[in-house]
Amino acid sequence: MLLAVDIGNTQTVLGLFEGAQLRYTWRLASVASCTADELRVIVSQLFDEAAKQQSPATSSYSYGPPQIPGAPLAMSHGIQIDHVIIASVVPSLTSAWKELAQSFRTVSVTPAAPYTVQHQTTTIQSGSVTLRSIEPIIVGAEHTNGLVAHLENPAEAGADRIANAVAVTALYGAPAIVLDFGTATNIDVVDSAGRYIGGVISPGIQTSADALFEMAARLPAIDLKQPEPAQILGTTTKTAVQSGLLYGESAKVAGLIHHLRDERPELAAKDVPIVATGGMAPLVVAMISAITNYDEHLTLKGLQIIADGGARPCET
Repeated sequence: MLLAVDIGNTQTVLGLFEGAQLRYTWRLASVASCTADELRVIVSQLFDEAAKQQSPATSSYSYGPPQIPGAPLAMSHGIQIDHVIIASVVPSLTSAWKELAQSFRTVSVTPAAPYTVQHQTTTIQSGSVTLRSIEPIIVGAEHTNGLVAHLENPAEAGADRIANAVAVTALYGAPAIVLDFGTATNIDVVDSAGRYIGGVISPGIQTSADALFEMAARLPAIDLKQPEPAQILGTTTKTAVQSGLLYGESAKVAGLIHHLRDERPELAAKDVPIVATGGMAPLVVAMISAITNYDEHLTLKGLQIIADGGARPCET
């Protein structure tokens, strides 16, 4: 299986793919000081829960026999990781996740039947077992087949933005616009030739809220949700702040889309996909009429496509 890791400033999203099929996803807090050993504990628990959901009689996953010397963490929890791909904007966590990935082992068995290992209902007969370390793919401009080669500084393109551009082109077509609502709100554009040509970066909804509450002493922290009643005019401090943050964000993004269409006429066609993703997207998707699709796992899907060599898109 492929473990895709999308490390953002606020959250880290994990996806387990079996072939092109996304089987499991998890969302964790991104803690920059987290070590590989700490991540190993967290991932071990997640894999254990995933394995419990699988029926050994019907699952196609590899149930690893813990009796084999050196059996990897992934095997001992019923999940066999064969490949790891990482997109990261947090350097310290890139190193920790890379170290964790390198501790995984892929397993190849040469049948000769000198011994039999039984684990749950699975029987493995083997003559020799080979354990191989996994070297993760760390996504960068070199993994894009020229997607960003024309940019003034291709190395500046964030790994998450690269993954989004790959996914939107493969799954929705080009030209296209991606709206990624996270710590920052990223608007990224792919032209009709399938090239990533740039975008817009602005503070995300939670980032704006945190700055507002920190700088304005009399404004209380409030829940980020649509004001009730659902109207722009706030009748209390709470609803006024909610309105400003959410309707303000949607108006900002809608306005930027409008101006991008003016600057790039190819984006003005009615059939141009505008795809929203990111952890904060559900708060504003319904407020932006220009959005054509919401794809919660767009970045993970882009990582799967990159890991697969771009030969085929992942299944939706």
